[in-house]
Amino acid sequence: MPAVSHTLVVGSLGQEIVRLTNTGEAGSLLAYEAQLWTTHPDSGLTGKSPAADKSVAGSSLTCTSSSYLPGQLVNLDFAAFNGSDDDEWLTDLSLEFPVGVSVLVSSPFVGGSLGNLVSDNGAGDGALVSWHGVYGAQNYGVVRDGETAYGTVQVLIGPGFAGDLSIAWMLGGDGFGGTPHQLLGTITLAEGNPMLALQSPNGGEVHAAGDSLSVTWSTGGSVPVVDLELSRDAGLSWNVLQSGLANNGYHRVLLPGPPSNACLIRIVDPVGAAADTSDGTFHVFETPPWVVAAPDSGGLFDTEYVDLVLDLDTTGLLPGLYKAWLVLQHTAPDSRAVVPISLMVDPDLSAVGGQRLFALHGAYPNPFNPRTNIAFELPRAAETTVDILDVRGRRVRRLFQGKLQAGAHARMWDGRDAGGRSAGAGVYLVRIIAGEHTGTLKVLLAK
Repeated sequence: MPAVSHTLVVGSLGQEIVRLTNTGEAGSLLAYEAQLWTTHPDSGLTGKSPAADKSVAGSSLTCTSSSYLPGQLVNLDFAAFNGSDDDEWLTDLSLEFPVGVSVLVSSPFVGGSLGNLVSDNGAGDGALVSWHGVYGAQNYGVVRDGETAYGTVQVLIGPGFAGDLSIAWMLGGDGFGGTPHQLLGTITLAEGNPMLALQSPNGGEVHAAGDSLSVTWSTGGSVPVVDLELSRDAGLSWNVLQSGLANNGYHRVLLPGPPSNACLIRIVDPVGAAADTSDGTFHVFETPPWVVAAPDSGGLFDTEYVDLVLDLDTTGLLPGLYKAWLVLQHTAPDSRAVVPISLMVDPDLSAVGGQRLFALHGAYPNPFNPRTNIAFELPRAAETTVDILDVRGRRVRRLFQGKLQAGAHARMWDGRDAGGRSAGAGVYLVRIIAGEHTGTLKVLLAK
């Protein structure tokens, strides 16, 4: 889908049309939801910026288990997240288990778009298990920035093992550019029955800032109350969302901004006996205040289309360039389409002698029957067209085409189409194109 670019003066309104079509096979149904984001959905961590050097800073390794029982045969599930902010990719991972814990078997870490991290099959009491994966002649890593790879290690915990079970871990990158290329950490499982297992959100979800978020979890043992925490940087830092909640497996919480695609939820026993974190990151986006899309959801059978109307409003905005992204979540195989939106807001200098900008001054009367006058202003002489469109973007009538001089202009529409027939009652769009400038306003023909 093409990008949308529009120019308005401060305090004015405009419109654009984005057409969504189901080009799928016969009988298919395309369900869609339109969202407006202040950041690109693939822009990385909040505040991420390109850099020449690469590092794996921001990466993390987590385990879904937070406690154990002596004598258990258990599958420990791990998630390795690459949080690099400059495109370094993960090549290596290792886990060192304490004496008293025997490693039986380990799976590859799966989820990197360039391949798996493959285990060296380290096994035995207190084993060190390593995983490795590279791509291409330059030995790039296989887990790219923003991706999460998942693996499982089956262990037998000795019946005499007691106290905290600490697993030392290492994540390594492909070694290009700046440091760090390696991160070290420890995962600790508490002894005993207390257990918390987060169920949702658990990775991949998309939520708007301000949404009422449902958090669900399972629990075991004596954990009377829990705290909910939010990270926007894949677990590097945490903020408390709610504390002292009854441990009943469910709570709704308002999800604050700012936007990030590296959010995690963590549920914690305040006394430290149990905790669990989302298996993967999820998105939080913020909606720009100056644009609204309608309809914001629906369904299309094959060959059907819908014209999404973007209403632009510069009221209260300062002059400058504003950007947003129309994110269309849908059920087609690629699951998402992204349309960039650029709005240039110019100062309203039309009242200052000799200085004019392109401006739509509206239609009067509006609503109207049978005619309305459309007023606009040009900053300089330009080839200009004035069209009446229906809400699907189809031209009903061309009111004017030709060259106009700089200054104020008006064109009258008598409510008739190109064939001279009276147009039906409803909403119409007036689109004016003058040189590099485009403006759209909405009028209502009442009957």
